[in-house]
Amino acid sequence: MKYNRIILFTAIAILAFASGCGGGVTNPMEQLNNGVLIADFPNGTGYNSASAHVINQSSSYYISSTQDVSGQPADEINLTIPIPLNFNLPYTVTASDGVDIVYYDAMTSNNYEANAAQGSCSVTVTQVSPTVEGYFTATVICSSISDNTRVLSGGQFNATF
Repeated sequence: MKYNRIILFTAIAILAFASGCGGGVTNPMEQLNNGVLIADFPNGTGYNSASAHVINQSSSYYISSTQDVSGQPADEINLTIPIPLNFNLPYTVTASDGVDIVYYDAMTSNNYEANAAQGSCSVTVTQVSPTVEGYFTATVICSSISDNTRVLSGGQFNATF
């Protein structure tokens, strides 16, 4: 009887540990609706857009989005994601590969940007048809002000053509 409890406890612990670690899955944890782009800021606020659109520019995907905030100026996040030659999904690209992420703060009218010249960013593309899906992180910088850094984490997109 005591032996059965130990086995049961061990099995439950293993299942809890494996499910909590995601089983090695690196894709976003939730499936986004078409046209959605989300991101988190360190202060606990979030960015949520239901108007994420993508344009295939042959060498890159350009994703534009505007935040859904009623009665307030709308922030924007735009991503330029290079398309590698002969890629396999998923693929990851960074600023040094040509990724450009711009966060526009509508309240201050400031652009914060991450690219090969400033900041840092990483984008993983998990799907390119019928929508472009993936996730990203970025440390974006505004070179014209003193409080010049914003961190975007937990970014996910499911942009429509």
